[in-house]
Amino acid sequence: MDLIRQRLENGTIDIHMPRAHVSRSYVNVDVAAAYEWEALVLVVPKSDQLNLTNIMLQPFTIEVWTIVLAYLLVRQMIKLLATVGVELVSFLLIEAYLAKITEFLLYCRFRSDPQTLDEFFRSPIPILIPEYMDPLVEALGPSVAANFHAKLIRPDEYAKRAASCCARIHTLPRAEYVVRMGKYFDATLGRKQLYILPEQLKIIPMSYLLGRNFAFKNSFELFLLGVHESGLIGRYVTAHRKDMAMMERNFFTKGWLTLADLLPLFVLVGAEHI
Repeated sequence: MDLIRQRLENGTIDIHMPRAHVSRSYVNVDVAAAYEWEALVLVVPKSDQLNLTNIMLQPFTIEVWTIVLAYLLVRQMIKLLATVGVELVSFLLIEAYLAKITEFLLYCRFRSDPQTLDEFFRSPIPILIPEYMDPLVEALGPSVAANFHAKLIRPDEYAKRAASCCARIHTLPRAEYVVRMGKYFDATLGRKQLYILPEQLKIIPMSYLLGRNFAFKNSFELFLLGVHESGLIGRYVTAHRKDMAMMERNFFTKGWLTLADLLPLFVLVGAEHI
């Protein structure tokens, strides 16, 4: 790697190097920036520890519990006789309600996973950082870098563990590909073993590193400028944003059951008063 950097600096070679290989100490190397940006994200393994202690209380928000208790109090004061039609509708609505609750309990029967960097740093989950990514980690800031180094494992140690044991740093498109890979799907539990941490690490530019005093550099910059002015990059960015919108299913965003999720219950209550 040192030989490549030396030849790149003196203009002997023309080479493109991944961003993760290049430290900020080599900023004197000529860089032609491309007209697009990538998000660095953290791919994190999901928890496999069951959390059944408060599972019957967990799904509901305080708002939902307040409405349920208020309904029970009103029901005690107002005794109504249900007809056969109401009983039938009630059965169907209760079935839909229980299906919704069962889906939620199956989804949330494990301990909650980190949603922010601070929560990830407090978790026991290690992170895989190869040696060549050290400059990239340092570029994330001293505080983030220190926390990552405290949880760091190297590829040699990672090779002795399960494939989904560690978090890892990827660009967003690469992270989406990794999450969708078949080997990270747990057939026993029926869910993906990895998810993308919603909080992004950094937005970084895609860059091309070219040797100094190399005549092709100016031509390459003009080529990138022409591609940008022609609108091709804009079309790519638009398509990329649409793809990102479709990718949101791989983010762990399931939360509490809200009033909207309890629509069958509300319809049931209304039907009893018809």
